[in-house]
Amino acid sequence: MATIVCDVNETLLDLAGLDGPFTEVFSERAEEVKRLWFARLLHTSTVMTTVGTWQDFGVVARTVLRDTAERLGLPLGDAQAGDLVGGMRRLRAHPDVVDGITALAGAGHRVVALTNSGQATAEAQLAHVGLDVQLDRILSVDPTLRFKPDPAVYAHAADELGATPGDLVMVAAHDWDCAGAMRCGWRAGFVSRPGQTYNPLLQPPTWRAPDLLALASAIGDAR
Repeated sequence: MATIVCDVNETLLDLAGLDGPFTEVFSERAEEVKRLWFARLLHTSTVMTTVGTWQDFGVVARTVLRDTAERLGLPLGDAQAGDLVGGMRRLRAHPDVVDGITALAGAGHRVVALTNSGQATAEAQLAHVGLDVQLDRILSVDPTLRFKPDPAVYAHAADELGATPGDLVMVAAHDWDCAGAMRCGWRAGFVSRPGQTYNPLLQPPTWRAPDLLALASAIGDAR
């Protein structure tokens, strides 16, 4: 059977959990700030990897949030930024996730997590929703000093899991994560969460589905 490697933020955990705190700080502009911040966070982490610089993902998230607010002319202090980003440790799982992981494990697959978040943050996030006991491993990009979709991250995960690329399936709500893994010889399952589309210029995923439970069904007993 395959080893299913799940992304965490947006794939397993729902960023809608940040809506309340962002609204308290940014009022009617909360959704605009959150959407722009997370897009710029992913962009910044990719650029940092490309140019060879590194910071913990949480540090990057706080810095980018402060910069995003400044660009929009909105006041935001260091403490406020820290509190908002800290909310990522208290996100809820998407409602399909528990059943999806159960279905994958029931089909004989090993299910693990691989995230750009730091190790301590990832463990706290997944423990908060009880997913830590469902997952075989929780892996962070930290040891590589790179962020996904850099090939070094997927190579490190394969080494840690003792798996060959052909036995690995990246599951993500991000097309760049799927494409990055497939570049390294993995297969990929794209979860089309609300607002997520797959860039037609990238290699198409092996499977795609609207949620994790449907994706588990599509993957079936793939080896």
